[in-house]
Amino acid sequence: MRTPFASARQFGRVLIKALVLLIVFDAAQIAFDLAGALDRALLYRSFTPPTERLGLANQIGDPIWWTLDPLLDAHQIAQPKAPDEFRVVFLGDSATFCLYCRSNEAIPALFTQSGATIDRNRVVGYNLAYPGSDWLKDILILKHALKYQPDAIVWLVTAKGAGDQPLPQEPEAHLITRLNAVELPSLARQYNLDTWETQRYADADAWYQRSIFSHGGRYRDWLILMARSWRNAALDPKRDLSQEYLLPGEPVTTKPIQPVAEINSTLPGYGTFPNRQWEFLRAGQHMADEAGVQLLIVNEPTYIAGGPNTDVNYNSFYERNLYDRFRAALTDFTHQHTMTYLDLWNILPAEDFSNTSLHYTLNGNRLIAQQLLTTLSTMH
Repeated sequence: MRTPFASARQFGRVLIKALVLLIVFDAAQIAFDLAGALDRALLYRSFTPPTERLGLANQIGDPIWWTLDPLLDAHQIAQPKAPDEFRVVFLGDSATFCLYCRSNEAIPALFTQSGATIDRNRVVGYNLAYPGSDWLKDILILKHALKYQPDAIVWLVTAKGAGDQPLPQEPEAHLITRLNAVELPSLARQYNLDTWETQRYADADAWYQRSIFSHGGRYRDWLILMARSWRNAALDPKRDLSQEYLLPGEPVTTKPIQPVAEINSTLPGYGTFPNRQWEFLRAGQHMADEAGVQLLIVNEPTYIAGGPNTDVNYNSFYERNLYDRFRAALTDFTHQHTMTYLDLWNILPAEDFSNTSLHYTLNGNRLIAQQLLTTLSTMH
C-alpha cells in the first residue's frame, strides 16, 4: 500500500517533529496563559448582547461551556449601573433560575417588574442562579458578581446542598465548579475551606494543570461555545430568551409520594448538620462583608404533600427527619454567625408548586418575590 512517507524512518522523523511542535505550543500557551486571554476576550459578549443574556443558562437547557468571567460579561448585569438603581443579585438553583418557566416570570425578573424602591432607588434583580443545589458553585458565582456593584445578594438555599459528601447519583463536582476549579485552591486558603470538592481540586492552580495534555478539552469547549453562539446569532438574531423554557410537565400535586425520599438520612454526608460544607455559607458572608454588600440567606419553599408516605417524607424529594434537622441547624448556624436569614420553607400552598417539590408556578414566584422585597426593605 502506498503511503506519503518514503520509509518508516521518514515517518518517525515527521512524528517526532509534530510532537516537538506540540510540546513547544503547550509550553507557550502555559507561559502566556492563552486560556486566560480567551477568558478576558469579549468574543462571547459580541455574539450574545447583555440585553439578551438573562441568565447563566438558557431555559432550553443550554449549558455553561466556559469560565465565569466571560459569561458574566455577556450577562445583562455587565451593563453600567444606573445612578438610581438598587441592584440585587440572586444566587440559587433551578427553582430560582426558573428552569421550567420563562425568564421574565422568574423571581429576579419579578423584582424588576414590581416597580419597588429601596432607599429611593428602583429595585432591579439579576438572575445569576444556575441549576444544581451546590453551595460552592454559588460562592464562585458570587465572587465574580461582586465586581458589578450589587447593593444586595439574595442567596436561596435548600437542604440538598447541605451534605458534605458527593451523592451516589452525582459523584462529580458541579459543572461550574469543574470549569472554574483553578480558583479553588486560593479560595480554600483565603476562607479556610476543606471539603471534598476543594480536596479533589487542591492542585488545580498548578502550572501543569494548564497543559493541553491534562486540560486540552478547555479549548474544545471554548470553540464549542463560540460556534453555538455564532450559530444562534446568525440563525436567529432577534431570539427572545425571555420566552424560552422547558415544559414543566405533570403537576407535582398529581404524583404519589415515594416511600423513600431522594434526599434522606441514609445518604453519605447528611448525618450531621452543620458540617464542613456549611463553611461555604460563612465564606459567602465574608465575601459580602468585604465588599460592603448585604447578604440575605433564604431557605427555599418546599412542597408539603398529603397522603401515603407523608408521615415519613414531606415529599418525594425530602425526608421529614432530614429536612427538620436541616432547618433547625440552619437557623442556629445563621444566628451564630450573625447572618441575615429568612425561612420560607412552608410559605407556598401546594397548588403553587409546578412539576417538582422545588419548582414554583408564576404565582408562587410572585409570593416569594413579595416576601423577599419586604425583607430587603427592612434591611435598609
